[in-house]
Amino acid sequence: MLGTNNWDIATKNLLLGKGARHIIICGDGDDAGRRFTETVYHDLTEDFIPSVFPCEEGSDPGSMKVKHIKVLRNIVDSYRPTMRHPI
Repeated sequence: MLGTNNWDIATKNLLLGKGARHIIICGDGDDAGRRFTETVYHDLTEDFIPSVFPCEEGSDPGSMKVKHIKVLRNIVDSYRPTMRHPI
């Protein structure tokens, strides 16, 4: 989890170096958070197809309602490979 003041191109390079494939941007639901989301999205579109999960107005990822956390969790889980069970 990164904050508005922690994003730079070096961070993007870390994502590339780690082999990240599915990027979900979830900024705060205020003006600064929306600017953060826009900046990060723009910076990542060269190398990724990022998704945006918007927070409600006045909310932030650390204080999201449980129903929103469950939706986000389902999105994250959908990116995970399915487990094959032995027959």
